Amino acid sequence: MVTWHLPSSERYRLWYPRDHISARLKEEGIKLQSKDQYIRVDSFVEEYIGNKLQRLQISFKEPAVFGLENQQNSVAICAYVTDVNSGVRIAKLLLYVLRREKGSVMKSFFGWDLSCIIRILLKIFSLKT
Repeated sequence: MVTWHLPSSERYRLWYPRDHISARLKEEGIKLQSKDQYIRVDSFVEEYIGNKLQRLQISFKEPAVFGLENQQNSVAICAYVTDVNSGVRIAKLLLYVLRREKGSVMKSFFGWDLSCIIRILLKIFSLKT
């Protein structure tokens, strides 16, 4: 999912056409073909948050940085979000994808303190830390 939409603005806009404007990788030509290849990759995006166009850097990290680990039936996509104009880290991003019998379920979390969300995920899905 992340490997599919990260490399191009066209795919990024499909994710949320009204608010997602553009996306590019810090290093062009990176081949993102497996679920772990996005880790340590920076993506620069322009998107609307509310009525304001934001220029953001999304820096993908190992799930362990957020206290999670990928399981056989799940993937935790974790990132820090930085405002490009000010250089200030403004949020954490967590996309949690859980494989189900008939497909997958994805939950998105965006905020500064995700510790409560992470504890709930760990408890509900009996995840290892």
